[in-house]
Amino acid sequence: MLPLPIKIGYTTPTTLGRDRIAAIAGAWACYPGRSVLVVDAGTAVTYDVLDTDGTFIGGNIAPGLWMRAQALHDMTSRLPLVDVESEHNVALWGTDTEGAIMSGVVRGVAGEIAYYRSQLPDDTIVMLTGGDAVRLAPLIDGNVEIDSLLVCKGLNSILTYNESR
Repeated sequence: MLPLPIKIGYTTPTTLGRDRIAAIAGAWACYPGRSVLVVDAGTAVTYDVLDTDGTFIGGNIAPGLWMRAQALHDMTSRLPLVDVESEHNVALWGTDTEGAIMSGVVRGVAGEIAYYRSQLPDDTIVMLTGGDAVRLAPLIDGNVEIDSLLVCKGLNSILTYNESR
């Protein structure tokens, strides 16, 4: 395995996605010595935690916005397929079925982010990346950084780390 500027605390490192490793390496390059929650919001949503020692301590994987909406449509007999990735305003409470699906899906992910953040030290930085990062960021209380290039920054940090060895 290629030497990394971070440590991997995952018990099955061979099953850990390279995109997740790169995103965590990018977070370490941006915030060395800080605790970071990296949220990659795409087809799936990954929640990955980097501790202050530069160790990836683990994370979680959940369905992304589109996948949640698709599941509601496919696995029920009457719920419509809602474009949850549209630019429509997401009300706190839906006032019709489509609005309820939109709010439930989008605000559900925002709630997951808030929950995971609450389980980490108060000074933990939350970094959002992935296609739905911009959609989710306004719904999350507190300081959240959007970095669409986080994986690229991580790949660059891995390259730089190996060049200096």
